[in-house]
Amino acid sequence: MLYHYTSFDALDKILLHEPEKGKEICFRATRYDCFEDQTEFQYGIDRTKELMEEIEKEEFVQKYKLTPEHFIAKHFDSKIILSNTDIPKPFVISLTNSPTSKKMWRKYGQKGDGVVMEFDFNTEIIEWTMKVMGQSVARLDNCLYYTSKQHEKIKNLLKECYFECAYATAPMGLGYSDIWLEFIWATILCSFCARIKDGKEYSKEQETRIILNIPGREWENSFKKLAKISKMDLESFYISLRNHFNLNDKIPETLEGMLEFIRDIKSYHKENREIFFKEFFLPIASLKSIWVKKRDIKTVQNLLKERGYNIPVNKVKSSFIGLL
Repeated sequence: MLYHYTSFDALDKILLHEPEKGKEICFRATRYDCFEDQTEFQYGIDRTKELMEEIEKEEFVQKYKLTPEHFIAKHFDSKIILSNTDIPKPFVISLTNSPTSKKMWRKYGQKGDGVVMEFDFNTEIIEWTMKVMGQSVARLDNCLYYTSKQHEKIKNLLKECYFECAYATAPMGLGYSDIWLEFIWATILCSFCARIKDGKEYSKEQETRIILNIPGREWENSFKKLAKISKMDLESFYISLRNHFNLNDKIPETLEGMLEFIRDIKSYHKENREIFFKEFFLPIASLKSIWVKKRDIKTVQNLLKERGYNIPVNKVKSSFIGLL
């Protein structure tokens, strides 16, 4: 089971009033640089840079005949990435593995007056939901809590990602052009950096994230340049590129599907800031119960009945509240 802490008002919006079948739940996946605490994303970028600098000194550099101008780590400057709205960034929905965290109730559950949504899903259900509902480019990943003891383990995971992203395209004749390096850099930025958190400060949160790896609206121009370099038409190049990437990412089957997904980014203003988000839908069957702490159970039950749902509402007992 996975749990999402939120306010009662947010629950009212998440449970859609007039939903399509299978799209009863709608989350706003927030772009990572729009989080209130931007230090999380900065930390992930900085650690990724350090790890990649190590990777780019190892044996595979010689194997693929790479030289320093081909290295990607030097582009991971968190100050530039966070200040430039045109640079691709991941969109994130946060979950955790317990409904009884004192810290999570305080920080995200309206100091106990909010709710916790309990979900029963896994990677397979997420992928099915994306395919059936026309949603793509998302994955369910546990956060990686960086400490010196976890350094090698996380570096090896990044190396796998680096190989997968950077060298899967090598047979396509792209070479190591600037636009190719830009494409790979954006892929790693969107697919890996949102998983890295400070292990000393956050490890007890045990967070799992739905990460939407959206390359950004400007990606369309980069894609056209890559297709030109490969001497292929756009659709053929897209299909070839898609076949080289990890299908767990559920990349849309057609180029137009990908472009529609990228273009459909929404935003709202909060305290003079523009907050970017993507809508992400789930079926009501994935919601197994609601947990409350201070709030009256009947308030939540009435909301569920208004929507026509018979979902249990549980009270978190004070003896079960964690120490986080």
